[in-house]
Amino acid sequence: MPADMKTLLGESDEVLVIGSKLGGLRTGNGRLPLSPPLVQIDIDPAEIGRNYPVAVGVVADARLALDALLEALPDMSDERPSRAHEVATVREALQKRIRHVFSESVVMLDAVREALPREGVIVADMTMLGYASAEYLPVYKPRTFVHPAELCSIGCGLPMAIGARAAALGRPVVALCGDGGFLLNVGELATAVQEKLDIVIIVFNDATYTAVKNDQYLHYGRRYIATDLVAPDYVALARAFGAEGVHANNPDELQDTISAAIRRPGTTLIEVPLPSKQWSA
Repeated sequence: MPADMKTLLGESDEVLVIGSKLGGLRTGNGRLPLSPPLVQIDIDPAEIGRNYPVAVGVVADARLALDALLEALPDMSDERPSRAHEVATVREALQKRIRHVFSESVVMLDAVREALPREGVIVADMTMLGYASAEYLPVYKPRTFVHPAELCSIGCGLPMAIGARAAALGRPVVALCGDGGFLLNVGELATAVQEKLDIVIIVFNDATYTAVKNDQYLHYGRRYIATDLVAPDYVALARAFGAEGVHANNPDELQDTISAAIRRPGTTLIEVPLPSKQWSA
């Protein structure tokens, strides 16, 4: 965890948490230091104080609660200096950490963001770059980023993208899938094609259940079981379902192929080969 974040939290009078479960994935398994008085706003009363003790818990819709809070607060713009620079420093440190943890493959997410308009919808599956996107990708509009977060429902990317496309007509939808997760619900390609849904499906392919294999590396004596995949030809597979299939081998190609796919009607699958991690025995 960046030292800048600990400093920012330590020098804060209070911490306001809105709509977050403060689960293990987002708090470093509880290592996030939320020592100042914590105010938590969540629509689910069961989440208030579940993982961190709270000084004040508010059960409410996030937008309504914030509107009411802004209306009730006086204008304090002249009373305290802005902390925008400190927040920007923390964000920069977090991005550096993400690039270190997820390797240089994270630049693929930059290509996705550049290719997609701000109102476009990004649906991230439970895959390494999906995890990274939850911390790394800028989100500019409400309801434009979907991620199962703590539920760990691998394989949900394509089905959720189908739902998002049906609900968000007129806006482009991009699904970020890992190869293993995509194969769990590959049959939903038939649904997307049959319903003539304009969806862009990105399959990041390293032929591995990487998160699981990493756990086996760290905690199970490097005994690797059922984590290496035999990868099909994803482009040919997409075409077999009646979708368009293309390769993108680098960020520039990915950005161009997403832009072209958004302009083209129908479902497009983009396979992005990722370098295989070197696992020691």
